[in-house]
Amino acid sequence: MANGLNRSSVLVNLTDVNGHALQDDIELKFYNVRLTSEKLQVRLAAGQMPARIAGLAAAPEGLSQVFITPKKYRFKSVFTNVQSDGSTRIDETFFVDPDRVKPQFPAFSDLQSQAVFAELARLLRDSGISTQQAWDALGDQPKAGLLNLYCKMEATDLDAAAKVTGFVRKIEQFNPARILARVAPNLMDLVGRATKTFHSVSGALHEFDAPWKLAPAPNSWKTFDSAGNIQLTFATDGNNNFLADIDIDDHQGIQHAFDVLQHTITANDTHPYDVHEILIF
Repeated sequence: MANGLNRSSVLVNLTDVNGHALQDDIELKFYNVRLTSEKLQVRLAAGQMPARIAGLAAAPEGLSQVFITPKKYRFKSVFTNVQSDGSTRIDETFFVDPDRVKPQFPAFSDLQSQAVFAELARLLRDSGISTQQAWDALGDQPKAGLLNLYCKMEATDLDAAAKVTGFVRKIEQFNPARILARVAPNLMDLVGRATKTFHSVSGALHEFDAPWKLAPAPNSWKTFDSAGNIQLTFATDGNNNFLADIDIDDHQGIQHAFDVLQHTITANDTHPYDVHEILIF
């Protein structure tokens, strides 16, 4: 470390999506952008957050890149300009790393008995998931995706008295980020008329297996949320039967989640654990 520099400290406050202090082992590496000899590595144990990191080069040579590596949360890097008066803060929110966590799901018995899950229990029964064994056979990611979608559908109004969930009849396909479901024939019309909640988007990229074909446009709608917005795209068999591809739009969610996800946005579905974090965030 160079001598004769102004030195100061940075208050580091890292939180999870609930706003709670990060309870995790964390490594921080500070690299001064202008002075290559100025480097500082700090390891913090769970329970040490927030933390004040001292001994950093400060203004006018205070610009540093900070690499933050938690044990159970996604990696992140940020830039900070360390001020000489100790006022500099790093306030960042972190998403869990899906590869390093194990989800905790509601017990199947709770899904059947608790009022908050009443519509989900109905939907599971109508979709052939009526036993603990069938529920367990879905696997962690499809279960996580379903719970994400259920919560979002229950929070999405069609009108003053109706939620999206009540018009979903049977799930034909469970996927980590989306479901394909038989829906009531009037759901597409209700979504189209709920202009305070939904706006029309292109459904051209959605493909359906025969006998289903993309319904005549407009056929796809998305909520106005800046993050975690739900999208419904409709198909029909031509006999007044309707299928909906229901998903939580991952790309828009990531782009507007204030850079909490540090990975490349691709055409692939977002991991359902990331979607869960987006919804809470």
